[in-house]
Amino acid sequence: MNKTPTSLFDFHIPEQLIALYPEKERDKCRLLVIEKDKRKISETMFIDIKNYLKEGDLLVFNNTKVDNSRFFAINPETNRRHEVVIISYENDGLYRAITNRFKRIKKERLYLENNRNLYIDIIEKIPPYYIIIKLSSPEILDYSELPLPPYILKKRKYEKDLDEKYYQTVYGKYSGSKASPTAGLHFTENLLKELKNIGVETANVQLFVSLGTFEPIKTEFIEDHKIHEEEYNIFEEEAEKINRAISEKRRIIAVGTTSMRVLESSFKDGKIIAGKEKTSLYITPGYKFKVTDKIITNFHTPRSTLLVLVSSILGLQFTKEVYNYAIEKRFRFYSYGDASLII
Repeated sequence: MNKTPTSLFDFHIPEQLIALYPEKERDKCRLLVIEKDKRKISETMFIDIKNYLKEGDLLVFNNTKVDNSRFFAINPETNRRHEVVIISYENDGLYRAITNRFKRIKKERLYLENNRNLYIDIIEKIPPYYIIIKLSSPEILDYSELPLPPYILKKRKYEKDLDEKYYQTVYGKYSGSKASPTAGLHFTENLLKELKNIGVETANVQLFVSLGTFEPIKTEFIEDHKIHEEEYNIFEEEAEKINRAISEKRRIIAVGTTSMRVLESSFKDGKIIAGKEKTSLYITPGYKFKVTDKIITNFHTPRSTLLVLVSSILGLQFTKEVYNYAIEKRFRFYSYGDASLII
């Protein structure tokens, strides 16, 4: 089998197009509508997405919430500052975490930056990037923040009131994600009501997003990259909604790549299977979509599995045309940026 060079998914985004702040009115961001069969691109505002949806369409949301799980800690002997993000509770008071300084961190004691009476002990390093830590007190969790993308925090400070409002979706319900399902950030309560009024249906799934989802592809070929395993869940009544739409051959539109991966991972024997499972599904060009190839999604980073997923829907050449258009028309990129609708 011929492999696909990762370099084909590289491109330059002008720094000024990388969104560091959200739109104050979520649904007033821009929307790029891509009609893939017609190879047609058009522009509108997100609030007008209702003009492209119709009665009977099913939007599938990932209604997880982002955990406050990031904090900064310092080794007073070296004065080295470490960013630590808790990924999961292990056992016996231990947590699995990641750090921005994996290569340089060692089995050491780090004191919380904003409360030097609290500390964490680095118990173990698990390559390629996990660490096992022990907290001096559960109180440390009270000082944690949302794990905003690093590219934002390199350019500005964490703004608690703003970020804790806008980096969560208005419909988020189940905690456990380490990054926001950002395609859903553009929806407001009013827009959801308007969509319901015109007969657009909704269903919810949960995929507990890990930071590995956003890990850039570092292998020479995209097929050699290993995507991280993530837990997902579908309640029985939500699976029934989706299966009904499938059987009636109605349009199903995934709100975000996380929702799409849940749909594709949970489809077995001709239907969506409810329950808790794990997935490491990596959608690459040539993938045959089982449930839907229609999606609402933001504009993604170069060399990312998310960009590869988009190219699996549109084809690599058309994806490049879409992204070149978005850059030329100065759409805002990444988590707090503008959106696209692929139908």
